[in-house]
This record gives sequence, C-alpha cells and structure tokens, in this order.
Amino acid sequence: MKTIAFRQLPLLALAAGACLLRAHPAAACLSGYEDGPPPAPPVYLSPGQQLMSHEDRGTWTLRIADMRKQAEGGWNFMTQTKLGVCLAHAGQYDEAVNIFQNLERIQPGGYTTAENLGTMYELKGNNAAALYWIKEGMRRNAQTHEGTEWLHVRILEAKLKLAQDPNWLRSHSVAGLDTGAGRTPNLPHDAPGVFPEDNMGQRADTGQVSLALAYQLRERLEFVPKPDPVVSDLLFDFANMKALNAGDSDDKPVAELYQMALDYGPAKAALVWKRFKYYNGAPNYWLQGALWLAVFATLWGLYKRYEYLFEPVVHTIPEEWGGPPKTYGVSDRTGAGKRKQP
Repeated sequence: MKTIAFRQLPLLALAAGACLLRAHPAAACLSGYEDGPPPAPPVYLSPGQQLMSHEDRGTWTLRIADMRKQAEGGWNFMTQTKLGVCLAHAGQYDEAVNIFQNLERIQPGGYTTAENLGTMYELKGNNAAALYWIKEGMRRNAQTHEGTEWLHVRILEAKLKLAQDPNWLRSHSVAGLDTGAGRTPNLPHDAPGVFPEDNMGQRADTGQVSLALAYQLRERLEFVPKPDPVVSDLLFDFANMKALNAGDSDDKPVAELYQMALDYGPAKAALVWKRFKYYNGAPNYWLQGALWLAVFATLWGLYKRYEYLFEPVVHTIPEEWGGPPKTYGVSDRTGAGKRKQP
C-alpha cells in the first residue's frame, strides 16, 4: 500500500498556518464583524499558540458598547450583525440569538445570519438546530469561511452521534480520517474514502483538511472549555496532518499539538499518548539498554583481545648489578612456600 509523499509537497505544510495567521480577531463560525482581512500577527507563534491566540471578553465588551452607540443612529443590518458577534464573543448568547433571529426575519436569506445562528445554537447546546442552520449557511454560500464549513457539519454530526453512543469516538474520527495505530500517522492514498467530502461534495485533499482543522479549531478553543473529546479529536488529527506534512523537519510543534489533544481528554488516549511520546523525544529504554549492552560487549571484546597490553611490566635487575637476591619459587615443588637460595 502506497502512502502520500507529503515531504514532496512542502506547500501543503503552509496551508494550516495560512489560516491561523490571517485573522485576529476572526471567527471560524461567527461572521460579519470584520469589514476586511485584518493584518497577520507580527511575530511567529507555534501552531498551538496560534490556536489559543484570542482576544479576551473584556475587549469584546468594549466593542459591544461601541456597537450599541452605532445602533442608536438607526437600524442597520451590518451594525446589528456586528453587535450580535460581539455579544457572542462576550458570552451573552441569548441576546445574540435574538439579534440573529430578528435579522433572519427582517432580511432573510443571508448566509452570515444562518452561520451565526448555527454557531449560537451550538454554543447553547442545541446541536440539531445548529446543524440545520450551518447546512443552510453552506447552501446559501458554499465557499464561506474558505470552504471549511464541511468540518463544522461533521463536528455537529459527531456530537449528535456521541449523544446516542458515548463510545463513538473510540472507533471514529470527527474529520473522517484514519491515520492508523502506529507511533507515526499514516494515510494510504489509494484507500477509498480516505478524505472526507468538502463543501462542494468533492473529496477534500490534504491542504483542505489541514486548513479546515486549523480554521475550525482556532475559534472553537475560545469557546469550549476542557475536557472536550470532540476538540481533542480535532487536535489529534491536526497534529497528524502536521506530522505528515512536516516530515523530519521539526517535531516540537507536532508534540505540542498532541499534548493539547491529551489536555482536552481524548477518547483514543493510548494512541495519542503513544504519538506524543514519539514526537516529544521520550526515551526508548529498551533501545537505550540494547545500545549500552552493545557498547559494553565491544569494550570487553577489545580488552580480552589486547589484555597483554594491560599486564604490568617487571624489570629484573641482575644481582651483580646491585639488584635484589634472586628467589626461586619452590612452592610448586614442595608446597613449603618460597625460600631463599643458599
């Protein structure tokens, strides 16, 4: 079985990072606050740090006050949308839902309204309603959020399946990936259905999967507290994609993502732990023991081969030159020990 030659596709390794470096603030599932693409962060952050780089609720609370002042000047669709998004980020979900419902009633058909309603219903725990509105947002605009909402749909479907079977994640992946059970992930490219379908109903490729995982994870980590096995599974697959893309270049970011997956309580804890240890450089005690044994055996063999070099050298000075009297070992003949020659 062949595997994808990720090391020959270096651009794919940038796909996930491209999403993460784009927006601050940006909402993978909340739409309408930004009027244009914000600047990228000025410094490099690791993948895990990028996922956790969010503005605090205090900042959003200040923006709420600003949006309320703007709303006093008269009803405006964009102002109301921005106010709803700010309320959502500040944790004021009920008022945000009322705003988005009102927007859909007054000006129906907007894809941002559908997406925002879906996200708010998910945050309130109504996954069935959330799934309906996220699918409706995709129907209205299939390319929204850079075409990553297919993963949002799978997240909601996974939550509904977990409600029926709490062990569902032990044998399934939210993103629909199967990277094997070894210490390193593996994706056979000739297996049917190895990648899930994207927004357009086509098979996603490695770049789309990495982008979707990064895009959906970043804002999800703002709202979802630990533990959460769904988020853990997404982090696990994001780490797998990073590992496959990165090759042997740098294992530290991969280990960081596996560590985050462990922190969120994975359903496949043993497998996540196995890969974390491998990419984190955990010592292999069996291998270390074998290497030390081989070193000892080699040194012992060299010693036995050249043992004569380590024997003491005795220089005998003749008695006529002032040396000590010569003795004769007679113990081997008489058993009486050594005696001086008369």
